[in-house]
Amino acid sequence: MVVGNDVIDLELARAERKSENPRYLSKAFSEEEIEQVLNAEDRELRLWLFWAMKETAYKAHQRIFSLPRKINPKAFHCTLESSEMFGKVSIDESVYDIELDITSDYVHATTSSEKISKNVFPNPENSATNYIESLSNKFQFRPEDFIIKKDILGIPSLVIKDHSVEIPFSLSHHGKFTAFAIPLINS
Repeated sequence: MVVGNDVIDLELARAERKSENPRYLSKAFSEEEIEQVLNAEDRELRLWLFWAMKETAYKAHQRIFSLPRKINPKAFHCTLESSEMFGKVSIDESVYDIELDITSDYVHATTSSEKISKNVFPNPENSATNYIESLSNKFQFRPEDFIIKKDILGIPSLVIKDHSVEIPFSLSHHGKFTAFAIPLINS
């Protein structure tokens, strides 16, 4: 099952001014991606779109191939549609379709082989609780019936107690935001 997501707190990210750091750019992006960042009207936004796309694809790729937690961002190649709402990330023989939600506060990138439920919560301290409550209402379970479990590689799943159901999902935190994506299996 393909699922991945990443959220970027734009206030926090913009303050880092990574688009002005050639060393960082050369470590994280291809020459073509760097050129697109430097020629963009909003360089920081373009850089963080690419980063969110890479992280999203990395999470999906890690889950599919049971890879250890280690990202080589230059191995992930981004292409962005002109609308900046969709893109693709390729690594080796795999290609991930990425959907982007961009607000003035955050970028949320997602990929999945299924329809997904996704949310961004502004308060990371209560976000897991908020998300589980949201899912409980949607699927008519009690919040106490859900737990979040991570495997030995740190890959999260949502487990429904007493039903032996384990649902893959993707979890992301940055700054004041937490985001989730979960495939809607059989929906």
